[in-house]
Amino acid sequence: MEVKTQMNNRLPISIIIPTKNEELLLPRLLQSISCQEFQPTEIIVADNNSTDKTVEIAKRFSAIITKGGMPAKGRNNGAKIATQPILFFIDADVILPDKQLLKRAYTQFTEEELDVASSTVSYDEESLKTLPARVMNALTKLGNSLSRLNTCVNLQCGAIMIIKRDVFDKYGGFPEEILHAEDSVFIRMLRKCGYKYKVLDLQAITSGRRHETPKSSVKVFLAGVIGILAVILGVKYRKKIYAWAAKVYGKLGGKTVK
Repeated sequence: MEVKTQMNNRLPISIIIPTKNEELLLPRLLQSISCQEFQPTEIIVADNNSTDKTVEIAKRFSAIITKGGMPAKGRNNGAKIATQPILFFIDADVILPDKQLLKRAYTQFTEEELDVASSTVSYDEESLKTLPARVMNALTKLGNSLSRLNTCVNLQCGAIMIIKRDVFDKYGGFPEEILHAEDSVFIRMLRKCGYKYKVLDLQAITSGRRHETPKSSVKVFLAGVIGILAVILGVKYRKKIYAWAAKVYGKLGGKTVK
């Protein structure tokens, strides 16, 4: 299939990145995007009052800056000013590992006439120097395999998510009252409404900053278990349980340079 592009090999996609003090890792992502053979039409950074050089770095890569918030609000605010029919939501600590990734993602998404999709994920080499990250990476690979068999178990939605703009707008975007795993909640809601979802045949590389110590890895694991509990118990208890998960997961965003 021939990839439909705009002028200068630009795909009709908007990339939206929520940020909070991401000066250490945001440059890696933006550089990996700039190296793509097919470029997005626009990159939007929704920043949550960063006190470091996040916004300065984003502007250096010609990103559009808008007001952010917690991840759901940041993604929603970015989508409000996006101009393209397909939205790519990417976490700030992600890397696109090859120059064809955006092209492959766009092609698979459009060829299979999907409404919403996500990627699998693996940790970067630097992170794998710590034992907790290696353990979590092994569990993540198991989750990736299960995701291919049953998309209900995919818990790595946030790394890269792709959603049709009209579908996103129809349902009002990510639920901002959910403070943890709002990406998984939104995708499950769309699937229940009959929209076509798939875990794409591509892998994002993410940092293991949540797994620098055994304690931090345990917190992430417990937050995931609590999230599964919310799914089992249903909508009545969902908001309170996800708030609990967010408290366990800990502070979002990156570390500032001292």
